[in-house]
Order: sequence, then C-alpha cells, then structure tokens
Amino acid sequence: MLIILLGTSQRRWELSLHAAAVVLLGIVAAWAEDRIWWLAVVAVVGAVGTFALAVLRARRRGDDAQEKSEQLAAQVDRRISELFSLQELSYVLSQSIQLDRIVEEVAKYAARFLNADGAIVVLAEGNLLRVVAATGTLEPLLGEVSEDPDSLVRRAIGGDRIEVAEGTEAPAVRLFGGMMVRSAAVAPLRAQGIAMGALAVADRQGGPLSTEDLWLFSTVATNASVVLANSRL
Repeated sequence: MLIILLGTSQRRWELSLHAAAVVLLGIVAAWAEDRIWWLAVVAVVGAVGTFALAVLRARRRGDDAQEKSEQLAAQVDRRISELFSLQELSYVLSQSIQLDRIVEEVAKYAARFLNADGAIVVLAEGNLLRVVAATGTLEPLLGEVSEDPDSLVRRAIGGDRIEVAEGTEAPAVRLFGGMMVRSAAVAPLRAQGIAMGALAVADRQGGPLSTEDLWLFSTVATNASVVLANSRL
C-alpha cells in the first residue's frame, strides 16, 4: 500500500516503485505457506497489472511531451520565419519610392505570409475604390473600380477594422465588385487618421486564420500604410 501511495504522489518514481512491489510480492509468493500461497499469487498478479498500467501511462506521457515539444518547435520556427519575412518586407519597401512598386510588393508578401491564393491592394479615390495591385487568383481585379457598398473591402474600410469572412466550399463571399471567393480577410490601410484603402487576401490554404495570422496581417497592413503615406508626400 505504501508503495502504491508513493507511486501516485511521485510520478517520477512510479515505474521503479511498481517494479520493487512486483519483486517483493514474488519473494512472498515463493516463501508463503501452503494456506496463503494463492493470496500471494493474486497480489503478484495485481502488482504486475498495475506495473503494466504504469508503463502505459509513462509511455503516453512521453508521447504527449514529445508532441508538445514538436508543436512548440514548429511555432518557434514559424515566428522566426515571420520576423525575417517582415524584416525583408520592410527593407524592400524602404528601398522603393514608386507607388506601383510598393503596392505590388505588399500584395505579394501578404499572399505569401498568409498562404493565400490571391491578394489585392485597394486605394480610395473619393467615393471610388480602385485595385492598384493584385496577385494570384485575384489578378483579374487589377485596375477595377467599384462603388459597391456591400463588399467585404468596403466594410473593412468603413468600419476601420479587419474583416474576416469564411464561406463554404463554393465561393460565397463578395470580396470586391463582382469577385466572389470562398474566404477572405481585409485590413484597412490608414495613416495619420486618413483611410487610404485596404489590403485583402483570399482563399487561404490550411484552414481559418488564427490570432497569430491576424496579428501578422495587421502588421503588414500597418507597415504598408506608413510607406504609402510617405510615398504620397
């Protein structure tokens, strides 16, 4: 009983204590008198069973620890990759003063960062919205102008917040103009209190956007807003 209690309270001793219990009970069974030998055998069988369970629990804990370690390593690798990518984007944007070049790089990096099939940069021209850069599946939108008040891009700019829409397998999200996509995220571009437009990605591969993905998306949009504002000065 003492061994079982110690094994329960001290997990790191569990296997050793159960092994000791099996050995001790085996000795008892070997030296027991005829009238109690069967009790000793039952005790040995019970100890062996608990020892086997302890081995299984230890193996399961080891597997869980390894899985958590692998997940943590993957998250660290991703964060490092994102930091280097953001640094690369900042460098590229700082080296360019041409608006066309800036918006093109922003669209490409946004699609790559978030593993999206397409991305666009939209700038406001009065009440109109114009797509000034597009990549991937959204390239057909390049140069398109829209006044659509119900698009996801318009809602993000009007609400001054990131808008995320997850549709079904069939395109059901109105991103911009008549373009329908399966899923999308739109971040407004704002600098010095002025709404300049929006950055949008569509049809991300690998499932819905996580909190970390949205933070990265917001960071890209913020950096792009500052550079775009400076390019217009």
